Amino acid sequence: MVFTPPGTGIHWGPTLYQDQIDLNGSLTRDVLSPSGTLYSIDVEGGPTRRILASWRHPPVATVTQAVHLMENATVNQGVAHYTPVFVNAADGWILQGGEPGAGQEAFYLFHTVNGGETWSLERYTSPVGCPSESPTCVFIGGDGYTGMTFWSREDGVIVDASYLVPQAVIIRTGDGGQTWAAQTIPLPEAAIGGRLVDKHGMLTLTLDEPGGHGPVTFASTDGGTSWSHTAGVPVSS
Repeated sequence: MVFTPPGTGIHWGPTLYQDQIDLNGSLTRDVLSPSGTLYSIDVEGGPTRRILASWRHPPVATVTQAVHLMENATVNQGVAHYTPVFVNAADGWILQGGEPGAGQEAFYLFHTVNGGETWSLERYTSPVGCPSESPTCVFIGGDGYTGMTFWSREDGVIVDASYLVPQAVIIRTGDGGQTWAAQTIPLPEAAIGGRLVDKHGMLTLTLDEPGGHGPVTFASTDGGTSWSHTAGVPVSS
């Protein structure tokens, strides 16, 4: 299996096979091997496609192998750069962020139905086109706070509050991450941090903002379909 996302920057782990075009027209191809080694080739001018087609490199890592590499790196380094959520022993999701590029960070959503033995890629941030063939193609992309929670194998919410713009984007799914619906919540100032909590069916989103404007707290009692300020004022997107 070869996964080719048109994401931004080098995203060690979920990026298994990626082409990047530089400003001067040169092309870089990166390949992640099952052992975790990232191989790279730069092509400047000439028959680019022919050169890349003739490049012989080790096998490309599968999505499952890439996720396990991320997990092992977390164990060895003690720092997690992704958010895992399991609703039972079998069904779980991982939301992983890559390096920012041009004001946008790429995110990847992985899904398992067998306790993490194997993983599939459900969504990823793409600056060009739609990264999914599902009827509704919606996903997040920004720099700032990102939170995720699932309360069943079908229902979940992801929050993306960028510190670049004064708004929070909330996307929700009712089919295990295959399709998403988006809602935008305006903020007084761009968020600099946050917390998303699910407690007995009540979703609470608290966003930290610069002095004089925060924190701001929103709540939802219908699985993220609608949100209100904690004072009871409905939020319009």
